[in-house]
Amino acid sequence: MRTQPNFLQIMGTLVIDYFRWSQLAPMILMWAAMLGMLFALLFISNQEATFTLVERMAQWVSNLPWIGPRFVEWIEAQSQDGAVHVNLGAIDFKAVVLRTWAVVSAIFMAFAWLASRLLGPFKPWTLKRKLASAAMACLLIVVVFTILYFLDHEAWNDSPFQAMLSGTQMALVMFVVSAWCLSVSHALGWLSSALANADFSKATKRVPFE
Repeated sequence: MRTQPNFLQIMGTLVIDYFRWSQLAPMILMWAAMLGMLFALLFISNQEATFTLVERMAQWVSNLPWIGPRFVEWIEAQSQDGAVHVNLGAIDFKAVVLRTWAVVSAIFMAFAWLASRLLGPFKPWTLKRKLASAAMACLLIVVVFTILYFLDHEAWNDSPFQAMLSGTQMALVMFVVSAWCLSVSHALGWLSSALANADFSKATKRVPFE
């Protein structure tokens, strides 16, 4: 019969899980940025619909009970000043990136823990399936770039070959980073599972003197 994990096992798995999410956080943020860029390109190809959507979103935010008045005040201040002034000289970008990385990793870890408690434990994917999913997503990037190009090719100022080449280069970088993050995370996940399921009762049991 397997004994309950001790305190050191629980703390060890938490530390390993945190480092595992610290490897996944850059990949997740990179994919979020890629999706944002694709949406931006889609909006550029449909400027009239974009302006209408932005106007409706701004109107919706301005009608919110607490955020609305502050949002309107900020918009009016920027329109009077004519520009947004941000002082970047005093910012330590390295410290900001490291702190953001640490906080985002902790947030992802907390959400994963909460989801496992609410929905039950997830069946882990194999590394082969993870890499195959990343490859399919990267291939989809090239397809989306091609579609966006033909929706409004005049806004690109590039040939179809150059547009597909740009999409392919981005997809290749995305796959390399994703493969690295998924591989390291998979190894750490295996180590965390092995530590959590290990039985140290026999190793720590005292043997009486004969």
